[in-house]
Amino acid sequence: MKRACAFAVFLALSALLLSVPQPAGDRADRLARHINLGKAFYENPVTPKEAVEQFRLALELNPNSAREHLNYGLALLRAGQTKPGIAALEKARTLDLSLPHPYFNLGVVFKKEGDTARAIKEFTEMARLVPDEPVTRYNLGALYKLEGQTDKAQAEFEASAQRQAPSRTISFSRSTTSNDRSGRTCTTIMCSELVPMSMAASRIKLSLIQIDHYNQG
Repeated sequence: MKRACAFAVFLALSALLLSVPQPAGDRADRLARHINLGKAFYENPVTPKEAVEQFRLALELNPNSAREHLNYGLALLRAGQTKPGIAALEKARTLDLSLPHPYFNLGVVFKKEGDTARAIKEFTEMARLVPDEPVTRYNLGALYKLEGQTDKAQAEFEASAQRQAPSRTISFSRSTTSNDRSGRTCTTIMCSELVPMSMAASRIKLSLIQIDHYNQG
C-alpha cells in the first residue's frame, strides 16, 4: 500500500473592481466563483499558476478567512512557491488553531525538505487534533526512523496499522509522485475538504477546503 511521505500538499476580477463596494450577495457569488475556479485549476496539473491567481482573488475578498489562506497556500506549494506557501499555511492556523490541514501540509513540506525536527512537530500536532488519522501516524513513524528513534518509529507504525481497518471512511486525494530524501517514491496527499471538527475524526478528508464545508468570514 502506498504511503504518503511527501507533499503536499492544493485548489477573475480586476483590482479596481474589487475596490468598489459590492452588494453582499454579489461578493458571495464572486467568492464562490473564485474558489470553484481555483479548485478546477488546482486539480489540473498544467494550470497551477491559474489556481494561485483564483485563490489570491478569493483571499482578497475574504482576507480574514483561514480557508482562503489555506487554499492559497496549497496552490502556492503546488506551483513550486514554497516559501510563500508556508507563510500562507502558517497564517491559516493563526486564524483557526483547530484546523488540522495546515499542520499536516507543513509536516509534508518540512519532511520533503529534510527538516525532520519541524516535520515531527507539525505531524505531532496533527495527530493531537486528529488522533485516528493513519497517514499522519505513518509519517511520524518514518520520521522517527530517519532520526534513529526506533522505539517511537515502531509505535507510530503500529498506531497507523491499527487505524487502517477496512471499515474506515477516511479517503485521500492522491496526486503527483515525488522522491523523499531516502530515494523512495512517495504519493502526495493534498488537503481539500474539511468535515467540521465536531464530527467524528475518522470522517475528516484532507484536501482543498471547499466553500460548502467551511464557511468563514
